[in-house]
Amino acid sequence: MIVEDEVQKLRQADTDIEMANRRIERQKELILELKRDGHDVRLAVELLVTMQGTLGALVEHRRVLLENVERTIGARSNKEGRPDRK
Repeated sequence: MIVEDEVQKLRQADTDIEMANRRIERQKELILELKRDGHDVRLAVELLVTMQGTLGALVEHRRVLLENVERTIGARSNKEGRPDRK
């Protein structure tokens, strides 16, 4: 079913977002370690910014998936509620 496929995609998006958040936190820790040890952190910070941008794209993708699920469920409910639409 289409709804089940979309719900599975939504679950995967949640997992992807969770993993991205973990990676971002780890990158922040690495930046602090690099600073503490006197290393140049410019590239590490650039990577962090890229990772944060990717997280934003993942969140937006999840929002679109959720809208699709809600729209599909709403359309199904409307169709089931109207005998002339079966």
